[in-house]
Amino acid sequence: MRSDKGRMRGTGMGSRLLLAAFFVGWAAGGSAATVAVRSAIVAPGEVVTVPVEITGDVRDVYGFQLDLEVTPSSGAPALTIDAIGKGGAATTLPAIDSHPAPPTGGPVRIGLSTEIPAAGAPRPVFHGPGAIAQVRFSIPAIAVPGQSYALGLSRVFFAGPGNQAIAVSLSGGLHFLG
Repeated sequence: MRSDKGRMRGTGMGSRLLLAAFFVGWAAGGSAATVAVRSAIVAPGEVVTVPVEITGDVRDVYGFQLDLEVTPSSGAPALTIDAIGKGGAATTLPAIDSHPAPPTGGPVRIGLSTEIPAAGAPRPVFHGPGAIAQVRFSIPAIAVPGQSYALGLSRVFFAGPGNQAIAVSLSGGLHFLG
């Protein structure tokens, strides 16, 4: 039985090309807590939504910031980041920030600010597992099978209790969707 749970959403038909996630950047050692970007096989002209996810051992998060860069393979046309939205796990604020604002070719900084509560009120936190952001891309219609796009994460920072950094590792792989 095939499940669509946890899959990226996309539209489009025809030949597929590779949208790959690779990770570059700082990662604190000694932690199993992970931030990951999904990978997919996509079609030219397709629109695909890619979640940025955290594992269940990422706990007590007040806010976060990360940079996402898209690098086309040799000869591949540039793609567009159409929209960036908050993922279901990030429950502390109603919206996510990005700079520059989509549509953009990237790189883009994505963040969820920490909420400073009124005196005596508890500080809002969220926990993994789940998506902290959803990034929607438009794959160029002129892209051809065999071309790829590397999605790189860098400058990843999660703020926890006392605004201390939460150590996370960056991870990823290839997920082939048909």
